[in-house]
Amino acid sequence: MKRIDFFYKFSQCVTKLTLQTIYKINYEGKLPSPPYVLLPKHQRLLDIPLEGMFIYKENKQPANFIMRDLPFKPVLEALGGILIVRGKDIKEKTKRRELNNQATQKAISCLENKEPLVIHPEGTRHYKDLGSVSIKPNSILSQIISEQKRIGAIPFISCGIEYDKRNIHIRTAERPFYTDSPKELEERITKELRQLSNL
Repeated sequence: MKRIDFFYKFSQCVTKLTLQTIYKINYEGKLPSPPYVLLPKHQRLLDIPLEGMFIYKENKQPANFIMRDLPFKPVLEALGGILIVRGKDIKEKTKRRELNNQATQKAISCLENKEPLVIHPEGTRHYKDLGSVSIKPNSILSQIISEQKRIGAIPFISCGIEYDKRNIHIRTAERPFYTDSPKELEERITKELRQLSNL
C-alpha cells in the first residue's frame, strides 16, 4: 500500500494538536530541501510523530519512515511507513530477503522522487542511552550509499532527540554530511547523535 496523503495530513494535524498540548517541543536546526536521509536518535515511539512534524514544518512534505513490520501494517503504510522484517518476524530467509529488498527499492524510489526519508540508525529504541550504530553490508543505508553513483549525492543528517520531563528538544547537525563510506557515516552518526541528544 502507498502512503495516503490526506490521511497523513489529517493525522499530522491531530498529532500536532495533541502533542503541543502535553509537551513543549523545541526544534533546533534546519532541514534542506529533499531528498535527504534523516538519521535520528531513537528514544521512544513518540519520536516518529515528532520527526514527521519536523519534516512537515520544514519542507511541507510527508516523511517516509523505515520501520519494523507490525500488526497494523496497512495503517503504517498509509502514513508513510516502509516496512522491514527481522529474523524473529519471519524465519524463512528467502521470504525475508525478498520483503527487505522491496523495502530497499521503495526507500531508493523516495529519494529519486525527491522525498525525505527517515532511518533510525540504532535499529531499535535506546532511552537515555546510545545504541550501537552499525551499517551492515546489505542494510538499506548501505544500499543507499552505493546507489549514490547512480542517483547522485544524498545528504545525511543526524538528528538528536532529548526528553526532559515535558520538554522535548529535537536538534539537527549544523550541516548535512555527504559520504560514500559506510564506516565514515557510522563514526559521524555515533558522534553527532551523542552530542545532539545530550547523552
